[in-house]
Amino acid sequence: MTKDEFAAKLKKDTGVDFDGSKISVPSTAIAEYIAKTLTLLLPDRELIAHGVQIGELKGGHDGWEGKLIWLFSLRLHILVLAADVRYEGAGNKKTSKLHIEHQFYQKERVTPNLRVRWGHVLEHAHLTLHWDGGMIEVFSGSWLSPDALCRFAATILPDKE
Repeated sequence: MTKDEFAAKLKKDTGVDFDGSKISVPSTAIAEYIAKTLTLLLPDRELIAHGVQIGELKGGHDGWEGKLIWLFSLRLHILVLAADVRYEGAGNKKTSKLHIEHQFYQKERVTPNLRVRWGHVLEHAHLTLHWDGGMIEVFSGSWLSPDALCRFAATILPDKE
């Protein structure tokens, strides 16, 4: 998926599905900001192979609050995009805060570790990504199925020739 395809889909549907892994936001305003950020960050010919979302915003009709972390598998990099979101109120009393941070990691410098638990079916997946000076953990859960996490991991695990 190109960055422009991703941005258009996010703005239209406030979410993008990557083969069972849903990246979503609760409002078109937040979708607009994040889509704009991605189109500025990524080169024109970059492709997004897959993406996963860690966490979801808490709230409802009157507002949302929390931190979203998205991992994108690009051709040569993993992009970690983190958004602190606070959106509350309605009409003229609406207030919002959106702070976005990002970091690119070269896939060749990232060490992935995928652990899975099987019963009759795939029950749980846990992906840890290590790089110089840091790491991030992704667990399957209510918003991310074990299958979807394994499909994401497949886009970043080194090829075995």
